[in-house]
Amino acid sequence: MEEERTKVLIAIEKQRVAEKEAETKKIMAISEAEKNANVRKILMQQKLTEKDIPRREADIENQMYLDRQKSLADADYYRCHFQNSKLLAVILTVSSIAETDTNGYHRPYSNRFITG
Repeated sequence: MEEERTKVLIAIEKQRVAEKEAETKKIMAISEAEKNANVRKILMQQKLTEKDIPRREADIENQMYLDRQKSLADADYYRCHFQNSKLLAVILTVSSIAETDTNGYHRPYSNRFITG
């Protein structure tokens, strides 16, 4: 009877060990699957990033082109504005000289519009 009892206990322990081994294999398989999924996710993200790089480079180049064109347009505007200011100063100077009389006094009201 003792021998049968020992055999039963050994069989129960073998069953427990088999269950633990199966549980360990299951946990290892889940861990391996999660690891593979994470690796695939990282690789996919890397591929997407690599595909996005040319688009981002093109965006940067486009922005640089737009900024350059804007600075050139601004430079042209200010150059023309400066030239117009100099031209206006010359016109005003000539106009002022034309409105002085022979004695060098400024005539505030010119009679150039009065016909007589």
